[in-house]
Amino acid sequence: MNGLSIDEPSQNDLDSLISFVKSLIDLSQKTPYDQFNLASAACLSGKDIENQIYDRYTKIKNIAHKHDNLKCFLEKDLEQTIEKFIKYSKSSWFGSFSSCLQKSEQILSPSDLGFHNVIKRDMGLKFIDFEYFGWDDPVKLTSDVLLHPGMTLTNEQKRYWVKNLVKIFSDDPTFRPRLFSCYILYGLCWCLILLNDFCEFNSFKRANASMTTHNKQKIQEKQIQKSRNILKTLVSVYHHGFPYE
Repeated sequence: MNGLSIDEPSQNDLDSLISFVKSLIDLSQKTPYDQFNLASAACLSGKDIENQIYDRYTKIKNIAHKHDNLKCFLEKDLEQTIEKFIKYSKSSWFGSFSSCLQKSEQILSPSDLGFHNVIKRDMGLKFIDFEYFGWDDPVKLTSDVLLHPGMTLTNEQKRYWVKNLVKIFSDDPTFRPRLFSCYILYGLCWCLILLNDFCEFNSFKRANASMTTHNKQKIQEKQIQKSRNILKTLVSVYHHGFPYE
């Protein structure tokens, strides 16, 4: 077998992902901090996540006037929700929202961990795509596995993932409350990442791939729906609390 992607991960696949995180911790403890830069889009404080949300939102909003459906989604759904969620996270934060996570609590992270970047072989899983690798908050890694639209974990598997990650990082007493406070903010990041197909740079790349305007619009509409679906689950978290404990 040359290798297969994983569309429906098994329990063994999930255990392998958890084991990989443990190996990242071991690597992090043995690696001098100055040997690597921060991971791509690393967030070491609540303020970092807030800034990333507004940066992504501004980029999308600047081109929204060209797309009525996007403009409607931003103005009717995302704009007010962003402000509300950030206020919620600040009120539930475990310390200073602007304080940077200590180096000892950071982890070397691929910054895009998940089964979308795994090849399944006879001898086990092969993890690929480390171009964004660097230091980051392990809470971001934990949240991204739960939120990434390329992941197909069941709710039971998500609870298993969280249970194990909380246990793995039990030496950090702020990990669990940080996860609960950060989760909806990272969710907002994913809502906005999904809308990148509207940006001029991505549109240019797709045009070069001989994509018709009709097909591009279909993809963009699909991305809005994906973003809307994530937002819907985040609203439920806002009202009912973190769902995977």
